[in-house]
Amino acid sequence: MSAVKEMSNFLRSLGSQALSVPEEERPGLFKSLSDFISSSETGSIDIKGICKMLATTLTKYKDNASQQLVRNLIVDMLKFHHDASIEGMMMVFKVLALKELPNAPPGKASKAALIALGWTVLLNKNGNKESNIFKDELLRLIDYQALIYQIVLLASNDRLKILANEVLFEVFSEEFFYDYYRKALLRKEPTSQSLIILLLLLTYKSSDSISEYKSDLISFFIKGIISAKNKPNLSAVHHCGAFLKNITSSEFENQLLPPIQRALLRNPENVLQVVGLIINEVNFDLSPHALKLAKVIVPSLVSKDFAIWNDAIDTIKYLAVKCSKVDIISEIFETFFGILNGPEGKNTVAEIRINVLQVTNINSYARGHKNDWQYPDSFRNSCTRVASYGLHIALILHSMLVILHLYGCTGFTAPH
Repeated sequence: MSAVKEMSNFLRSLGSQALSVPEEERPGLFKSLSDFISSSETGSIDIKGICKMLATTLTKYKDNASQQLVRNLIVDMLKFHHDASIEGMMMVFKVLALKELPNAPPGKASKAALIALGWTVLLNKNGNKESNIFKDELLRLIDYQALIYQIVLLASNDRLKILANEVLFEVFSEEFFYDYYRKALLRKEPTSQSLIILLLLLTYKSSDSISEYKSDLISFFIKGIISAKNKPNLSAVHHCGAFLKNITSSEFENQLLPPIQRALLRNPENVLQVVGLIINEVNFDLSPHALKLAKVIVPSLVSKDFAIWNDAIDTIKYLAVKCSKVDIISEIFETFFGILNGPEGKNTVAEIRINVLQVTNINSYARGHKNDWQYPDSFRNSCTRVASYGLHIALILHSMLVILHLYGCTGFTAPH
């Protein structure tokens, strides 16, 4: 059998061999592959086939030594068959970023995404910047890196996040890529994944960069997070904490609040949790904006969706913590009762009335930093009216617990 035919048969069985070969025999397999790659007889089809094979090792090769074998082989491919390797690996990254990793369980996906992210930077470090193929694919490489990086964050694992940051810092440390990524990301259509990698890039050199590019970042945040058509990735919002802490009350009022109001009226199920996280992260008193926020959050308390109910409750709790003015909290309370028996009409569904009463217990959050808190008589009277109208025994009991708690009977607390 000729050497060419023998290698052809080897390549056809490569996928199964790569997964079935014992760990101690992997170095020999990859040595054969490395020798084949350096051969002048190797074609672009062969290289792309090897790239597909490498993708199958992503979750199978768990030890560091085997993972290093894969990385070394990618470097060899880029050295001997640059353009074909770029194209082949880009096809792999596309499938991983858009299909396989997003559909995997978050914990498993995050770990695999960290390995895949390491593969992507090998193209940055070993790619030929003068190659037309490399130039053409670099923008897409940024897209895939942003998507894969966001998947790493899904597990909310600080260790994985630090490791992923270090991987990308290897790219940002080269001035060419830092400038290229900054310009490219600022020109891109805003998405949650492009925002978080842009924030990481800008803070790599200096935390002051957030202030320098704040206008751009606010625009990105509005379009990529608040006004996104689909529910944003909450890990992306957490990643924006340093940026949100830089937002002023005036910027919130004039730039963030209007799109938040529109989004809550249009798709509350998509943004309630996001708004709660924003409220929790901003670093100023929200009293001047609280009523405007409450008016678009409170209607979700009568939603038929239990998840929306709970998200609205949590968001109101965050809001109460960030309000320093008691009279504002009192006005928010009145909007709750407006849903039950006020100008918004009488709601007779017991479960919904209980849910609204549950939110009135935000005193336990608001009073946490206000020693002078005093309930207005109108609020106690409203609770009493709700109890008197309740025909459902659970509603009556819940109302009684709220009222007892309001009058200082600490032995009783409304359920959380």
